[in-house]
Amino acid sequence: AKDRCIHSFEALARMQSKTLGRVPPLEFIAIAEERHLIIPLGIIIFEHACAYIKELTDLGYGSYHIGVNVSALQLLDETFVETIGNIIAKAGIRAEQLVVELTESVFLKNFDLLSQQVEKMHAMGIRIAIDDFGTGFSSLSRLGDLKVDILKLDKQFIDRFVTASSIGISSDIISMAHHLGKKVIAEGVETGEQYQQLLKMGCDFIQGYLFSKPVRGEKTIALLTEERAGSLRILPLG
Repeated sequence: AKDRCIHSFEALARMQSKTLGRVPPLEFIAIAEERHLIIPLGIIIFEHACAYIKELTDLGYGSYHIGVNVSALQLLDETFVETIGNIIAKAGIRAEQLVVELTESVFLKNFDLLSQQVEKMHAMGIRIAIDDFGTGFSSLSRLGDLKVDILKLDKQFIDRFVTASSIGISSDIISMAHHLGKKVIAEGVETGEQYQQLLKMGCDFIQGYLFSKPVRGEKTIALLTEERAGSLRILPLG
């Protein structure tokens, strides 16, 4: 947020059906989870993400990270961590270039087992982020025990930057995260006013339409090329 530079990306799955056209992620991911297809689908997404990290690295952009969302079903699979490790090794990338994003609700059940899985990934060097933070985690005391590097402040907090109380809550969350040694990404930032408020709060990173809507990989590389050349304006200055 401070230096207005691109820091990382998030892998977003999209489905284009010959018969149904474009299927929204909320629909096809829910069906994949219901039919237990989310594990093989997740492997495909991780393979694409790691291959893209390798492409960026080969182009000289090896300092960037890519986040991939993971469901509880994937995390409960005993082979999940080993599989991710194999994908990273096959792609020839550094584990710390990958960020695994988990929603708070994942930990409402099977906390001990899931936290062990998280600890294994963290020990490998993979970074861990809690997605949609502030929407349902049952115990803040447990947050300090989890091997988590990043908290992603949910968009609903950003949208409420119209009252002092809402701003205060967001500021407190960011301050708490920093006290726990974690970075904060604000999700769904759409206006310059929201960005300026987050900057005052000391938020580390921002994500949202203020900078860019989702784009294909080749566009991402173009953005990085523009930024390196100094011709890309990432965020409003005022």
